[in-house]
Amino acid sequence: MKLQFKLALYNALSKAIIIAAIGLILPVILKKVVYSHIDQRLNARVARMMLEVERGGIREIIMDQDCSFDDYNIFKEEYVSIKPLKMMPSYFGKEIYLDAERNIEN
Repeated sequence: MKLQFKLALYNALSKAIIIAAIGLILPVILKKVVYSHIDQRLNARVARMMLEVERGGIREIIMDQDCSFDDYNIFKEEYVSIKPLKMMPSYFGKEIYLDAERNIEN
């Protein structure tokens, strides 16, 4: 076997091993970095929301009508309804299954 062939084989194998190692390790590292970044952003958003609730209460947040993208607030969405319960419902914590037939007509 010639020396040139041995060097070419060593070079190819070493590059393949390095690329495989990076290909296996990089997704794990990126996943951890992305998850930690998302956790930090969500914790900051929760802290900011709780500060707003402590400062003005939920009614102030809901009544505030000027909504821009920079001032996005989850309490301003239509499907969020926050109100105190008059009494604890009896079905709280129980699973309810409905097995009635439903007909959908135009």
